[in-house]
Amino acid sequence: MALVSESRTKGVVFAFVKIARAARAVLHSGREGSRLLMSSFESKEPEPARACEFNGRRVALGVSGGIAAYKAVEVLRGLQRAGCEVRVGMTKRACEFVTPLTFRALSGAHVVVDDYAPDNPDPIAHITFSQTVDLFVVAPATANIIAKFANGVADDFLTSTYLASNAPVLVAPAMNTTMLLHPATQRNLARLRADGARIVEPDAGEMACGTIGPGRLSEPEIIVAAALEMLREKDARASDLAGERVLITAGGTREEVDPVRFISNHSSGRMGFALAEAARARGAEVTVVAGSTSAEAPRGVRVVRALSAAEMRDAVVREVANATVFIAAAAVAVFVIGGLGVWGLGHGLAFRALECRRRAHRRRGSRVRRAGPRRPAPRAAPGPPF
Repeated sequence: MALVSESRTKGVVFAFVKIARAARAVLHSGREGSRLLMSSFESKEPEPARACEFNGRRVALGVSGGIAAYKAVEVLRGLQRAGCEVRVGMTKRACEFVTPLTFRALSGAHVVVDDYAPDNPDPIAHITFSQTVDLFVVAPATANIIAKFANGVADDFLTSTYLASNAPVLVAPAMNTTMLLHPATQRNLARLRADGARIVEPDAGEMACGTIGPGRLSEPEIIVAAALEMLREKDARASDLAGERVLITAGGTREEVDPVRFISNHSSGRMGFALAEAARARGAEVTVVAGSTSAEAPRGVRVVRALSAAEMRDAVVREVANATVFIAAAAVAVFVIGGLGVWGLGHGLAFRALECRRRAHRRRGSRVRRAGPRRPAPRAAPGPPF
Protein backbone atom coordinates (compact mmCIF):
# COMPACT_ATOMS: atom_id res chain seq x y z
CA MET A 1 0.00 0.00 0.00
CA ALA A 2 1.31 3.45 -0.85
CA LEU A 3 1.25 5.23 2.50
CA VAL A 4 0.96 8.64 0.83
CA SER A 5 -0.36 9.00 -2.71
CA GLU A 6 2.10 10.48 -5.13
CA SER A 7 -0.08 13.51 -5.79
CA ARG A 8 -0.15 14.34 -2.09
CA THR A 9 3.45 13.62 -1.20
CA LYS A 10 4.83 17.13 -1.65
CA GLY A 11 1.95 18.76 0.19
CA VAL A 12 2.14 16.38 3.15
CA VAL A 13 5.91 16.69 3.46
CA PHE A 14 5.66 20.48 3.23
CA ALA A 15 2.99 20.51 5.91
CA PHE A 16 5.10 18.60 8.40
CA VAL A 17 8.31 20.47 7.59
CA LYS A 18 6.48 23.67 8.42
CA ILE A 19 5.16 22.35 11.66
CA ALA A 20 5.62 24.93 13.88
CA ARG A 21 4.56 26.80 16.24
CA ALA A 22 0.57 29.64 17.04
CA ALA A 23 -0.75 32.47 19.53
CA ARG A 24 -3.72 34.24 21.43
CA ALA A 25 -5.24 37.28 24.18
CA VAL A 26 -11.82 46.41 27.72
CA LEU A 27 -12.40 50.56 29.34
CA HIS A 28 -13.63 53.15 27.10
CA SER A 29 -13.28 56.83 27.48
CA GLY A 30 -14.11 60.02 25.67
CA ARG A 31 -13.00 60.16 22.07
CA GLU A 32 -12.92 63.91 21.63
CA GLY A 33 -9.12 64.08 21.78
CA SER A 34 -8.75 61.51 19.04
CA ARG A 35 -11.26 62.74 16.47
CA LEU A 36 -8.65 64.74 14.55
CA LEU A 37 -6.65 61.55 14.02
CA MET A 38 -9.50 59.37 12.80
CA SER A 39 -8.98 58.11 9.28
CA SER A 40 -11.03 57.97 6.17
CA PHE A 41 -12.02 54.47 7.33
CA GLU A 42 -14.32 56.25 9.80
CA SER A 43 -16.74 57.42 7.15
CA LYS A 44 -17.01 54.12 5.28
CA GLU A 45 -19.35 51.26 6.02
CA PRO A 46 -17.55 47.97 6.77
CA GLU A 47 -17.68 45.25 4.18
CA PRO A 48 -19.84 42.47 5.69
CA ALA A 49 -17.89 39.65 4.02
CA ARG A 50 -14.54 40.84 5.29
CA ALA A 51 -15.86 41.62 8.77
CA CYS A 52 -17.31 38.12 8.98
CA GLU A 53 -14.16 36.49 7.62
CA PHE A 54 -11.90 37.93 10.33
CA ASN A 55 -14.46 38.26 13.10
CA GLY A 56 -12.84 37.57 16.46
CA ARG A 57 -9.27 37.36 15.15
CA ARG A 58 -6.92 38.90 17.69
CA VAL A 59 -4.21 41.27 16.48
CA ALA A 60 -1.52 42.99 18.54
CA LEU A 61 -0.50 46.41 17.21
CA GLY A 62 2.91 47.72 18.28
CA VAL A 63 3.61 51.44 17.85
CA SER A 64 7.16 52.80 18.09
CA GLY A 65 8.33 56.40 18.35
CA GLY A 66 8.29 58.06 14.94
CA ILE A 67 6.45 60.95 13.31
CA ALA A 68 4.36 58.37 11.43
CA ALA A 69 2.89 57.05 14.71
CA TYR A 70 -0.36 58.93 14.00
CA LYS A 71 -0.96 56.61 11.00
CA ALA A 72 -1.12 53.66 13.39
CA VAL A 73 -4.57 54.94 14.35
CA GLU A 74 -5.73 54.30 10.78
CA VAL A 75 -4.17 50.83 10.85
CA LEU A 76 -6.10 50.11 14.06
CA ARG A 77 -9.38 51.28 12.54
CA GLY A 78 -8.82 49.31 9.35
CA LEU A 79 -8.23 46.08 11.27
CA GLN A 80 -11.31 46.71 13.39
CA ARG A 81 -13.48 47.26 10.33
CA ALA A 82 -12.31 43.87 9.05
CA GLY A 83 -13.65 42.32 12.26
CA CYS A 84 -10.40 41.97 14.21
CA GLU A 85 -10.01 42.56 17.93
CA VAL A 86 -6.98 44.82 18.34
CA ARG A 87 -4.79 45.35 21.41
CA VAL A 88 -2.14 48.08 21.36
CA GLY A 89 1.34 48.27 22.87
CA MET A 90 3.52 51.36 22.62
CA THR A 91 7.07 52.46 23.34
CA LYS A 92 7.59 55.43 25.64
CA ARG A 93 8.78 57.57 22.72
CA ALA A 94 5.66 56.72 20.73
CA CYS A 95 3.60 58.30 23.52
CA GLU A 96 5.21 61.65 22.67
CA PHE A 97 3.58 61.58 19.22
CA VAL A 98 0.20 59.97 20.00
CA THR A 99 -1.14 59.50 23.52
CA PRO A 100 -2.16 56.04 24.77
CA LEU A 101 -5.62 57.51 25.48
CA THR A 102 -6.26 57.70 21.73
CA PHE A 103 -5.66 53.98 21.22
CA ARG A 104 -7.44 53.12 24.46
CA ALA A 105 -10.55 55.00 23.35
CA LEU A 106 -10.58 53.34 19.92
CA SER A 107 -9.65 49.79 20.94
CA GLY A 108 -11.64 49.70 24.19
CA ALA A 109 -8.72 48.01 25.94
CA HIS A 110 -5.82 49.03 28.15
CA VAL A 111 -2.79 50.21 26.18
CA VAL A 112 0.44 48.75 27.55
CA VAL A 113 3.53 50.94 27.60
CA ASP A 114 5.37 49.62 30.64
CA ASP A 115 4.95 46.17 32.18
CA TYR A 116 5.73 47.59 35.58
CA ALA A 117 3.48 50.65 35.54
CA PRO A 118 1.15 50.82 38.58
CA ASP A 119 -1.94 51.08 36.34
CA ASN A 120 -1.04 47.98 34.31
CA PRO A 121 -3.62 45.28 35.15
CA ASP A 122 -1.31 42.44 34.08
CA PRO A 123 2.17 42.20 35.65
CA ILE A 124 3.38 39.83 32.92
CA ALA A 125 1.63 41.55 30.03
CA HIS A 126 4.43 40.88 27.53
CA ILE A 127 3.67 37.15 27.90
CA THR A 128 -0.13 37.14 27.97
CA PHE A 129 -0.35 39.98 25.43
CA SER A 130 1.93 38.27 22.91
CA GLN A 131 0.79 34.67 23.25
CA THR A 132 -2.94 35.30 22.95
CA VAL A 133 -2.93 36.93 19.49
CA ASP A 134 -3.09 35.61 15.94
CA LEU A 135 -0.86 38.31 14.43
CA PHE A 136 1.67 40.86 15.69
CA VAL A 137 1.83 44.08 13.61
CA VAL A 138 4.46 46.77 14.27
CA ALA A 139 3.67 50.09 12.54
CA PRO A 140 5.58 52.27 12.43
CA ALA A 141 8.82 50.38 13.11
CA THR A 142 11.76 52.71 13.66
CA ALA A 143 15.40 51.87 12.95
CA ASN A 144 15.91 51.47 16.69
CA ILE A 145 13.09 48.97 17.20
CA ILE A 146 14.12 47.01 14.09
CA ALA A 147 17.70 46.77 15.39
CA LYS A 148 16.45 45.51 18.76
CA PHE A 149 14.17 42.92 17.15
CA ALA A 150 16.96 41.67 14.91
CA ASN A 151 19.45 41.30 17.75
CA GLY A 152 17.15 39.95 20.46
CA VAL A 153 17.26 43.01 22.72
CA ALA A 154 14.30 43.05 25.12
CA ASP A 155 14.57 46.24 27.16
CA ASP A 156 10.96 47.47 26.98
CA PHE A 157 7.44 46.14 26.58
CA LEU A 158 7.39 46.07 22.77
CA THR A 159 10.72 44.28 22.33
CA SER A 160 9.89 41.79 25.10
CA THR A 161 6.57 41.11 23.39
CA TYR A 162 8.34 40.40 20.09
CA LEU A 163 10.61 37.80 21.71
CA ALA A 164 7.75 36.21 23.65
CA SER A 165 5.37 35.98 20.69
CA ASN A 166 4.85 32.87 18.60
CA ALA A 167 2.43 34.62 16.22
CA PRO A 168 3.35 35.74 12.68
CA VAL A 169 4.99 39.17 12.64
CA LEU A 170 4.38 42.04 10.20
CA VAL A 171 6.81 44.98 10.33
CA ALA A 172 6.22 48.34 8.59
CA PRO A 173 9.45 50.40 8.71
CA ALA A 174 9.41 54.20 8.75
CA MET A 175 12.56 56.34 9.02
CA ASN A 176 14.83 58.82 7.29
CA THR A 177 16.09 57.69 3.87
CA THR A 178 19.74 57.67 4.94
CA MET A 179 18.92 55.60 8.01
CA LEU A 180 16.89 53.15 5.94
CA LEU A 181 19.65 52.66 3.36
CA HIS A 182 22.41 52.31 5.95
CA PRO A 183 24.05 48.86 5.76
CA ALA A 184 23.26 48.21 9.43
CA THR A 185 19.52 48.78 8.90
CA GLN A 186 19.50 46.69 5.72
CA ARG A 187 21.33 43.94 7.60
CA ASN A 188 18.77 44.06 10.41
CA LEU A 189 15.85 43.91 7.95
CA ALA A 190 17.45 40.90 6.26
CA ARG A 191 17.80 39.24 9.66
CA LEU A 192 14.10 39.80 10.39
CA ARG A 193 13.13 38.33 7.02
CA ALA A 194 15.31 35.30 7.72
CA ASP A 195 13.58 34.94 11.10
CA GLY A 196 10.21 34.76 9.36
CA ALA A 197 8.94 38.33 9.78
CA ARG A 198 7.19 39.93 6.80
CA ILE A 199 8.23 43.47 5.85
CA VAL A 200 5.90 46.05 4.31
CA GLU A 201 8.34 48.06 2.24
CA PRO A 202 8.24 51.82 2.96
CA ASP A 203 7.10 54.27 0.30
CA ALA A 204 9.27 56.89 -1.39
CA GLY A 205 8.41 60.55 -0.98
CA GLU A 206 9.13 63.66 1.03
CA MET A 207 10.03 63.12 4.69
CA ALA A 208 9.15 65.33 7.64
CA CYS A 209 12.81 66.38 7.69
CA GLY A 210 12.62 67.48 4.04
CA THR A 211 14.55 64.54 2.60
CA ILE A 212 13.06 62.96 -0.51
CA GLY A 213 13.43 59.22 -0.97
CA PRO A 214 12.31 55.86 0.43
CA GLY A 215 11.42 55.66 4.11
CA ARG A 216 7.85 56.93 4.44
CA LEU A 217 5.50 54.57 6.26
CA SER A 218 3.46 52.63 3.74
CA GLU A 219 -0.19 53.65 3.44
CA PRO A 220 -2.40 52.24 6.23
CA GLU A 221 -4.63 50.49 3.66
CA ILE A 222 -1.62 48.55 2.36
CA ILE A 223 -0.51 47.56 5.87
CA VAL A 224 -4.04 46.40 6.73
CA ALA A 225 -4.26 44.41 3.49
CA ALA A 226 -0.92 42.71 4.23
CA ALA A 227 -2.08 41.87 7.77
CA LEU A 228 -5.35 40.35 6.54
CA GLU A 229 -3.50 38.33 3.92
CA MET A 230 -1.27 36.88 6.66
CA LEU A 231 -4.36 35.92 8.66
CA ARG A 232 -5.79 34.20 5.57
CA GLU A 233 -2.54 32.28 5.10
CA LYS A 234 -2.60 31.20 8.72
CA ASP A 235 -6.16 29.93 8.32
CA ALA A 236 -5.20 28.02 5.18
CA ARG A 237 -2.23 26.47 6.97
CA ALA A 238 -4.45 25.47 9.88
CA SER A 239 -6.58 23.25 7.63
CA ASP A 240 -4.15 22.05 4.98
CA LEU A 241 -4.28 18.48 6.33
CA ALA A 242 -8.08 18.32 6.44
CA GLY A 243 -9.25 14.94 5.17
CA GLU A 244 -5.95 13.21 5.90
CA ARG A 245 -5.90 10.25 8.29
CA VAL A 246 -2.54 10.22 10.01
CA LEU A 247 -1.16 7.19 11.84
CA ILE A 248 1.81 7.79 14.16
CA THR A 249 3.75 5.45 16.44
CA ALA A 250 5.23 6.88 19.64
CA GLY A 251 7.12 5.84 22.77
CA GLY A 252 9.22 2.81 23.56
CA THR A 253 8.32 -0.86 23.72
CA ARG A 254 8.77 -3.32 26.58
CA GLU A 255 9.93 -6.89 26.01
CA GLU A 256 9.24 -9.12 28.99
CA VAL A 257 11.99 -11.34 30.31
CA ASP A 258 9.68 -12.80 32.95
CA PRO A 259 6.62 -11.53 34.90
CA VAL A 260 8.84 -9.07 36.81
CA ARG A 261 11.62 -7.93 34.47
CA PHE A 262 11.56 -6.42 30.99
CA ILE A 263 13.88 -4.83 28.40
CA SER A 264 12.97 -1.27 27.34
CA ASN A 265 14.44 2.20 26.70
CA HIS A 266 14.03 5.80 27.88
CA SER A 267 11.74 6.99 25.06
CA SER A 268 9.13 9.44 26.42
CA GLY A 269 6.88 9.54 23.36
CA ARG A 270 7.24 13.31 23.17
CA MET A 271 8.29 13.32 19.51
CA GLY A 272 5.33 11.23 18.34
CA PHE A 273 2.85 13.17 20.48
CA ALA A 274 4.19 16.50 19.17
CA LEU A 275 3.72 15.30 15.59
CA ALA A 276 0.21 14.14 16.46
CA GLU A 277 -0.71 17.46 18.03
CA ALA A 278 0.62 19.42 15.04
CA ALA A 279 -1.24 17.19 12.57
CA ARG A 280 -4.48 17.51 14.55
CA ALA A 281 -4.10 21.30 14.69
CA ARG A 282 -3.86 21.33 10.89
CA GLY A 283 -7.09 19.44 10.41
CA ALA A 284 -6.00 15.81 10.22
CA GLU A 285 -7.70 12.87 11.90
CA VAL A 286 -4.91 11.37 14.01
CA THR A 287 -4.37 7.94 15.54
CA VAL A 288 -1.34 7.23 17.72
CA VAL A 289 -0.12 3.72 18.45
CA ALA A 290 1.75 4.33 21.70
CA GLY A 291 4.05 2.08 23.66
CA SER A 292 5.48 2.98 27.04
CA THR A 293 5.38 6.79 27.38
CA SER A 294 5.98 9.40 30.07
CA ALA A 295 4.75 12.42 28.06
CA GLU A 296 1.07 13.31 28.15
CA ALA A 297 -0.96 12.36 25.09
CA PRO A 298 -2.50 15.36 23.28
CA ARG A 299 -6.23 15.97 23.36
CA GLY A 300 -8.35 15.22 20.34
CA VAL A 301 -6.15 12.32 19.26
CA ARG A 302 -7.11 8.64 19.31
CA VAL A 303 -4.51 6.62 21.23
CA VAL A 304 -4.06 2.85 20.85
CA ARG A 305 -1.80 1.31 23.49
CA ALA A 306 0.66 -1.42 22.46
CA LEU A 307 3.41 -2.19 24.94
CA SER A 308 5.47 -4.85 23.19
CA ALA A 309 7.03 -4.73 19.74
CA ALA A 310 4.75 -7.51 18.55
CA GLU A 311 1.66 -5.70 19.88
CA MET A 312 2.77 -2.49 18.16
CA ARG A 313 3.33 -4.35 14.89
CA ASP A 314 -0.15 -5.90 15.08
CA ALA A 315 -1.77 -2.54 15.93
CA VAL A 316 0.00 -0.81 13.03
CA VAL A 317 -1.05 -3.56 10.61
CA ARG A 318 -4.67 -3.12 11.74
CA GLU A 319 -4.69 0.67 11.55
CA VAL A 320 -2.51 1.39 8.52
CA ALA A 321 -5.13 0.23 6.03
CA ASN A 322 -7.26 3.27 6.92
CA ALA A 323 -4.37 5.76 7.03
CA THR A 324 -3.27 8.11 4.29
CA VAL A 325 -0.08 9.12 6.13
CA PHE A 326 2.08 6.90 8.33
CA ILE A 327 4.87 8.28 10.54
CA ALA A 328 6.85 5.80 12.63
CA ALA A 329 8.38 7.74 15.54
CA ALA A 330 8.42 4.96 18.16
CA ALA A 331 11.61 3.57 19.69
CA VAL A 332 10.93 -0.09 19.00
CA ALA A 333 12.98 -2.79 20.73
CA VAL A 334 16.00 -4.17 18.94
CA PHE A 335 15.83 -7.39 20.95
CA VAL A 336 12.92 -9.52 22.01
CA ILE A 337 12.91 -12.52 24.27
CA GLY A 338 11.57 -15.43 22.23
CA GLY A 339 8.92 -15.38 19.50
CA LEU A 340 8.53 -12.81 16.73
CA GLY A 341 9.64 -9.27 17.45
CA VAL A 342 10.19 -6.00 15.62
CA TRP A 343 13.45 -4.18 15.04
CA GLY A 344 13.42 -0.37 14.93
CA LEU A 345 15.55 0.73 11.97
CA GLY A 346 16.64 4.29 11.15
CA HIS A 347 15.14 6.09 14.17
CA GLY A 348 11.98 4.02 13.95
CA LEU A 349 11.18 4.97 10.34
CA ALA A 350 10.99 1.37 9.12
CA PHE A 351 10.19 -2.01 10.61
CA ARG A 352 11.94 -5.31 10.12
CA ALA A 353 10.86 -8.63 11.56
CA LEU A 354 13.43 -10.78 13.25
CA GLU A 355 13.39 -13.92 15.32
CA CYS A 356 15.34 -14.37 18.54
CA ARG A 357 15.04 -17.62 20.36
CA ARG A 358 16.26 -18.36 23.83
CA ARG A 359 18.29 -21.52 23.87
CA ALA A 360 18.07 -22.70 27.41
CA HIS A 361 19.98 -25.93 27.08
CA ARG A 362 23.37 -25.08 25.73
CA ARG A 363 26.65 -26.21 27.11
CA ARG A 364 27.77 -22.66 27.91
CA GLY A 365 24.46 -21.60 29.53
CA SER A 366 21.34 -19.81 28.36
CA ARG A 367 21.69 -16.60 26.36
CA VAL A 368 19.76 -14.40 23.92
CA ARG A 369 21.41 -13.99 20.55
CA ARG A 370 20.87 -11.36 17.80
CA ALA A 371 18.90 -12.24 14.75
CA GLY A 372 20.99 -13.34 11.81
CA PRO A 373 22.37 -16.43 10.15
CA ARG A 374 23.24 -19.27 12.46
CA ARG A 375 26.92 -19.72 13.08
CA PRO A 376 28.15 -23.20 12.17
CA ALA A 377 28.97 -25.39 15.14
CA PRO A 378 32.72 -25.53 15.79
CA ARG A 379 34.39 -28.66 14.53
CA ALA A 380 35.70 -31.03 17.14
CA ALA A 381 39.45 -31.40 17.28
CA PRO A 382 40.58 -34.61 15.61
CA GLY A 383 41.26 -37.41 18.09
CA PRO A 384 44.14 -39.86 18.12
CA PRO A 385 44.22 -42.36 15.21
CA PHE A 386 43.46 -45.36 17.45
